[in-house]
Amino acid sequence: HRVDRRQRQMCIRDSIGTVPSNHAALAGHFPGNPIVPGLLLLSEVVSIASAHAHISGVKQVKFHTPLKPGQEYVISFSTTATQTLKFAIHYEQTLIANGLLQLQGAEHG
Repeated sequence: HRVDRRQRQMCIRDSIGTVPSNHAALAGHFPGNPIVPGLLLLSEVVSIASAHAHISGVKQVKFHTPLKPGQEYVISFSTTATQTLKFAIHYEQTLIANGLLQLQGAEHG
């Protein structure tokens, strides 16, 4: 079993955020029962990860539970043995979404 020395252990700190109830993305999503659009959360995941690594795409994502406006969420990251970066979004102890980001190449910056 060969060790790829080009792979670096990335350390991305957990990120905490909320989506305010007046955010433009919530308009029509859904009247009377607003939920944060998954694309908005995924965009935040990619934005944070891109500050630490070259992301070439989203390999896999699964949304488990809706997030409501104003609920504080935590995005956490962990590295894998492959060219992917795992992420998870939690509200308190509830898993909102998780997935894998595809890393572009092993050596950048």
